Parts: sequence; C-alpha cells; structure tokens
Amino acid sequence: LWALDEQPAGFQWLDADDEQGNTVSFLRFGDAQRQDDVVAVVVNFGGADRGELRIGLPRAGRWEVRLDTSGYDAAGSATHEQVGPALAVRHLVTTAVGPNILDKIASTLAKGLQARFDAGNLTPLNVIACENMVRGTSHLKEEVLKYLPVAYHATLEQCVGFVDSAVDRIVPPAAANDDPLEVTVESFSEWIVDRTQFKGELPQVAGMEPTDNLMAFVERKLFTLNTGHAITAYLGQQAGLQTIRDAILD
Repeated sequence: LWALDEQPAGFQWLDADDEQGNTVSFLRFGDAQRQDDVVAVVVNFGGADRGELRIGLPRAGRWEVRLDTSGYDAAGSATHEQVGPALAVRHLVTTAVGPNILDKIASTLAKGLQARFDAGNLTPLNVIACENMVRGTSHLKEEVLKYLPVAYHATLEQCVGFVDSAVDRIVPPAAANDDPLEVTVESFSEWIVDRTQFKGELPQVAGMEPTDNLMAFVERKLFTLNTGHAITAYLGQQAGLQTIRDAILD
C-alpha cells in the first residue's frame, strides 16, 4: 500500500460520520485503478464492543482478516482506572508513554498488581516498557516496588517479569495539517527484548525479537545511529552548515 501513500487514489472513506459509536472505517488501495490490492480498515475509538457492526464493502465475497486487535486493551491518563481490571486477567503489558512518565504510572501499575494478587491470579505476567531509555523496564520495576506493599514483593518476584527492551523507529515531528491521523515514520523498525527476564513461556508477538544479550543491541544503536548523527553534526558545523540534512547532502 506504500505505493499510493501520498495520492488520493490510495484512500477512500467508508464511514467517517459515526459520532455516536466513535468508529471510523476506510479503504486503502495498492493501485490507482483500484482493481487489485485493497484493505478495509475499521477502528473503534469508543472502547466498547460494537457487536455486529455492518459496513459496506466495494466487493462481494469473503474478506480475509489480516490484523485484529480486539484481544488487546489500551489505557491512557484519562482511562487509568481501567488498568487495574485489565491487569487482573492479562498476561502481557507494554508501555509507550515516554521515559519521564514511567514514574507517574508506577502507582497505577502497583494498584493493579495488588488487585491481581488479591484475586488469586498467580499466573505469569510480563511487563515491557517500550521507551527510548536504557533498562527502562528495570527502572519501572523499582518505582512499582515503592508503591506496592512489602507483603506482595515476593509474589511479584515470583510471578511478574519486568522485561527490558530496545526500541528503534524514528517518527519525525508531524507538520501541521488537516489530517490528525497522519504520521510519518521510517520504514526500519526494531523491538529487541531481554529473553532472560520473562516469567513463564515466551509470548509470541509479531515484531518482537528476543535476545540473551540486550546491551549488545543498545550499544550497536549508540555507536551507529547516535554516533553517526553526532559526527555528522560536528563535521557539518565545521563546514558552516545549519542542519543534519544539509550535512548529509554535502
């Protein structure tokens, strides 16, 4: 679908006016004639199950489900009260809030974990902080322990894995435009997790790459991506250039 990312022919609304249900649906096309590749996207922003939702599609027949996120829950600062009930039954929790916010969500996670243990759920649970921070999940664990009563610490050590990770995907700041859903990302992405820190069976998650040597990947990123940018900046400054882009083009 990338071929028509910036062309109107690659997009068509199905329903953009469902204000009560807070659901949107649209089509993405892979060719300008709209004859071959087509994907229907249905997104429920309401947080409640819509049940039998009817949507008109451009072709008759059976459509294959390629991605279904109905088995996942998401909670933000406005819905943090949902975290506790979710932690009581889930087996995997990830964060994407930014390193500076980890400390602020620790108390919410601690309350959810306490409720999970009180309900008698001692099955393995793994937490992964997907942040641009070295050993961010280990830091999050330290903060959670500050809010979790000491009587639960041994249970946490036995049942909850705090799994460090290294994430790498550049998302440039979005320019102001009329489409709030428009996000630009680079094609490369990487999500490396520390295999040794999991509790229970290793979950099978698309795009997640387990390793026994996480710091090797962290250092590779520092010495290639970050060092590369730094060297480019130093040389560009000496050449009298203003931006990294100018230095690369030079």
